[in-house]
Amino acid sequence: MPESASERVLVRGQISWVFHLLRAVGPILIVVGIALSVQKADIWDDVFFYGGIVFTGLVEAIGFAKRRSRLWCTDLGEGFTIHEVGQDHAFSDGDVLAMSLWDKRIFNNGNAAGVQRDVRYWVADRDKPIVMNYRVKEDQPDGIVDLHNRLLDMLEQRATQSLERGEHAAGEGWAISKTALATGASQESLVPFEQLLAVDVFGDEVCIWRTDDEHASIRFPIKGRNSYLLIRLLGKMIPERDASAAPSGGLGRILFERATRFKAIGWVLAIVLTLLSLLLFVVHPLLAIVAPLAVIGLSVLIYFYCERTAFRCHEQGVYKSGITGEQKLRYEDVESFTYSATRMYYNGAYTGTQTQMSFDPRPGSGAGKISYSANIQGADDDLEVLRSHVSQVVGSAMLHEIAEGRPVAWTPNITFFNDRIEFVPTSFFGGKKAPVQLPWNQIHNFDIQEGTFHIWSQGAEKSVIQEPVSSPNFFPGFHAFCTILLPEEANADELVEAE
Repeated sequence: MPESASERVLVRGQISWVFHLLRAVGPILIVVGIALSVQKADIWDDVFFYGGIVFTGLVEAIGFAKRRSRLWCTDLGEGFTIHEVGQDHAFSDGDVLAMSLWDKRIFNNGNAAGVQRDVRYWVADRDKPIVMNYRVKEDQPDGIVDLHNRLLDMLEQRATQSLERGEHAAGEGWAISKTALATGASQESLVPFEQLLAVDVFGDEVCIWRTDDEHASIRFPIKGRNSYLLIRLLGKMIPERDASAAPSGGLGRILFERATRFKAIGWVLAIVLTLLSLLLFVVHPLLAIVAPLAVIGLSVLIYFYCERTAFRCHEQGVYKSGITGEQKLRYEDVESFTYSATRMYYNGAYTGTQTQMSFDPRPGSGAGKISYSANIQGADDDLEVLRSHVSQVVGSAMLHEIAEGRPVAWTPNITFFNDRIEFVPTSFFGGKKAPVQLPWNQIHNFDIQEGTFHIWSQGAEKSVIQEPVSSPNFFPGFHAFCTILLPEEANADELVEAE
């Protein structure tokens, strides 16, 4: 029996510190009401006193409901136990018929605070799934993560055996055989695996791409029955294709798509102008004809502009459209990719993270620079995935140049050579100092601290190279750096927080 068998994990009904703060509001209101009654403050003493009683009763009722809904789970190694209020239920791994798993990153003032995990087990002899919804704090282990992984492995093995027997595996809205995926409520739409390109998770959906469509035309909710199992199965069944081959759609499947920030502004302007036209109608009857026509014409123009503005990152390039036309830039033609994320505060309160991306083309490519910016709360997982994907593609091109023995500029201050790194420090007044030559085999350690990248050489107490992570082309170069220095951890850049 594993050590985790004795650990009982609360997987539903967690009460946050915010709720405990709210519990103090009611008594405070009651005390204020009593104090006002002593001063004979007319009606306000009753407002605070009885308001505090009502608020306290409401909060405690919510707390009681949360405590009644609490659920604990214990991993037994070959099974698990569910502990509810006054009831215990034991299950073996084989009792699990299906499951779903979805993680959502949570943030506090823009800083990663952990993961909100939604897990559901469909077990034999129960009509409804066992729902677990709990928070795993940053840098703290999940006590039952081994249970989740073990059950996923078991379900995958069970589905694989069914397919080998000529049967099918199924989930919510889908079923697969050895050759095709069936979708729809009754699985009436059949798609052979040869027509599928890729499967991935974006947001709260499982997205599946066809070979003839750049959009993910097949989608399933990630919380659906066996949706996570579908990702595993299709990952093995979709035929491998040459990632460098030119896609029929031009830039390949869409990995990230957002309307530009001007789209929201445009719709706000259309609404404001419509309201103003109504006011003008009241001011003068003659405006009853002119104002609506003007607003309709302007609204049509704004609508056209809003629908024309978009930003998309594909598997092999980036696309941006606007009122004046569209731009396309393949990653192989990108000379520099810059990504920065700055946390914004107003009077000490976190207001969002200003994220900016820019793609600079190689000279002679005939393409123009493409930029994108947005203000997001916490972090956008799709943006993180996009940054990692683009960095790997551009960084791989840098690795090829290094392998050919040619120097490659990482940032304006750092250059890669096949045997060393060259860093040109900047003086306090902006001038350039003597270059620092650091052989690859002399690198002792590296780290990112408060938005600055540091490299230490052997025997040095202080870092000999310092570069902001917001520097142009930092993340593609960081991918190349990690691949050269730590090949087995080449994806370490995915863990870097951009600032």
